[in-house]
Amino acid sequence: MRKVILISILILNYVAFSQSYKGTYFYKTYEDYLNKKPISGPMVKPNSLKSNIATGTSVVIVENGKEDRVSCDKLPHDLFLYYGGYMAKLIKVVGNTPYRVFTMGKMNYYADLFDEQRRFYQIDSGAVHRFKKGELEEFLKDANLLEEFKNTYPKREKKDDVNGYFNKVVNHEINFIDKMNQKNK
Repeated sequence: MRKVILISILILNYVAFSQSYKGTYFYKTYEDYLNKKPISGPMVKPNSLKSNIATGTSVVIVENGKEDRVSCDKLPHDLFLYYGGYMAKLIKVVGNTPYRVFTMGKMNYYADLFDEQRRFYQIDSGAVHRFKKGELEEFLKDANLLEEFKNTYPKREKKDDVNGYFNKVVNHEINFIDKMNQKNK
């Protein structure tokens, strides 16, 4: 009986939350996102991101109670928070391609939104390139951070599963890209 009540409460909360939740905001800059200063106006509907070979990538925009599916290259701003599944992700659109943002600065560090093992970087606002550890090490060398990066590189432990170790490595890279961005301000 308790299980039935608990499941009923969870379902009702989910339905009530999802129906009352309008969308997530756009941001002008990464600093605005960090300082929680969204742009007023249109919002992105949760779980509305779609990618199709024929039509490209699009999301549903909610404005004044009206919903409209818009191609990612025609969005009012290229930086927005997106709820897809169980967590929020900061998304940056370059061209018509949405990327999950890990960190931004002089060097931006992204992941493919649909396959987060595929990572990318962008210097200033230039072209987006496939992330390669060797290139990161060159950038870190120029910033005098390479030795510290190598000395603190995460070691694989028995308790680590594949995803756990991958997350350690990515967090380590994010940490050092942030340090490099701070030096290059």
